[in-house]
Amino acid sequence: MDSYLYNDVIVTLKNYFAANKEYSKTICEKVWSLAPKTMLLATVTFAIEQYKGNFWSDFGKTIELYEHNLWRKNFMKALKKQNMYIFKGSSIQRYIRNILGHAGIPRSQVKPFVNNIILPAIENDYSAEEVQQIIVKAENYN
Repeated sequence: MDSYLYNDVIVTLKNYFAANKEYSKTICEKVWSLAPKTMLLATVTFAIEQYKGNFWSDFGKTIELYEHNLWRKNFMKALKKQNMYIFKGSSIQRYIRNILGHAGIPRSQVKPFVNNIILPAIENDYSAEEVQQIIVKAENYN
């Protein structure tokens, strides 16, 4: 999603939610039913551009939607409907895993990823499978 379209979508969502707080559920369901791919892209683009560890709070403030469950549920429904891969996870983590899984590496995490994963893998001549095992182990300890 290019930055102009992304900004237009975010501003439009923010305006709708800010002006109609009592209709958040209706607005959320409507935008997801009318433009599911755009909402998926906007959510994932936000993660790429602005994710710093507290996705729902930051995203909610940005679009003026504070009932995070409304967006989460519609996000997962849209992934399923679009036949996109669903990353497994428990409770809240399953939403974040799916957002980040489809986003790739957020800009704020590129340097730590390179320093903590890529460079050690190159220095130690790890195979792709070994790198994957290291990542899985790290997830299990965090």
